[in-house]
Parts: sequence; structure tokens; C-alpha cells
Amino acid sequence: MSQHEWDGRPLAGACLGLIVLGAPPAEAPRSLHLVAACSTESRCVVAPDRLGDFLRVHHDAVLACHDVGRVFWSIADHLRLANDAEAIAVLWKYPKTNRLADVGLLDQLVALAELGVESPYRSLAKLTATYDAADTGVEHETGSPDDGAAGTPWATLDPVVVNDAVRDAGAVLSLYEVLIARAPSVTEDRVARGRAAAGSLTP
Repeated sequence: MSQHEWDGRPLAGACLGLIVLGAPPAEAPRSLHLVAACSTESRCVVAPDRLGDFLRVHHDAVLACHDVGRVFWSIADHLRLANDAEAIAVLWKYPKTNRLADVGLLDQLVALAELGVESPYRSLAKLTATYDAADTGVEHETGSPDDGAAGTPWATLDPVVVNDAVRDAGAVLSLYEVLIARAPSVTEDRVARGRAAAGSLTP
């Protein structure tokens, strides 16, 4: 459906930026439409029925995202509905080994360390504007990045929505790299807590 569709090969790089598009939170069970991923060298979209394989192939990567709780549980719910216990186990290893990062939480930790202030959790658009990340143009100031995908099957998703998701995954990765580069001013404990933001989740 897309020139960006994942071909089954690992994406080069130790860290991947992720964007998840799914149904609105009011819908239950949660419906996952696609995952967009970006590494330093390539980017792709992952069909829902290949998500388990994607996680298995990238089991040793760092996953960077925005709004880690929504991303984690959207993926976990999808894998549970697919009865993919192996992929669920792989998913849980990310937070348990400090390899699940939330750029919004890292932004808050950097602000606390550098400025001594507790800043609010900021949107992806505001973060890219603040840090001048390489991928700009994120347009999700209001509503949810899922809005354009709500109720739409994978095969018929608007190419614009797909391309925006891929671009946003690139923005997340760029933000992660910018924030980690500033992390020397943050204590190791705080960085670990930012990377393992989902570590307190319970299965």
C-alpha cells in the first residue's frame, strides 16, 4: 500500500523512532492501524499483522516515541488480540532493559536538570520547534495524530496520513538524538528513568 512498507529486513541503527496510529481511546478494544518507524538510514510503515515480526527483528534496538503510555499499550493490546505471546514478551523487554524512551519525558528531565524547573509535557510539534529537530512540519497541535486514521482499514489509509506518520517518526528519532546529546547535564539516574518511562507499567 505504500512505498515505505516494511520489507522484513532490519532497519540499520541502534535506535528507532516510532509513531503509532490507532483508533480513538474511546473505542475498545483498541484498534491499531499502523506503526511508522525511522532509523538513521531508512524509514518504513509496518502493517498490523506484521508488527510482531517487526519487534522480533528489532528486539535489541532502543525504541523512541512520544506519549509512551499510549504507544506501549496500543501495541500490547494489538499483540494480545493477535495471540502473539512471543512478541508481547519482546515488547516488555524494552522498558525492563531501559530501551523504551519518551522524548516528552526526556525533555522534562533536561529542563529540570538545566533550568531547575518542572516543565509541562509538550506536544511533538512544540518539541520539534524548540529543539529544531531535523524533521520539522509536525502538525498535531490539536487533536490526535490518530485522527486521520480513525476507522480506516490498513489497506485504504490515506497516503498523506501514512507519509505524515513516517515523517513524525523521523522527528521523534531526531528529538531523541538531540536530547540524548544534552543528557550529560542530567544525572544518569534521570536519563535511565526517562528511557525506561514504561518500566513501572505492570503486565
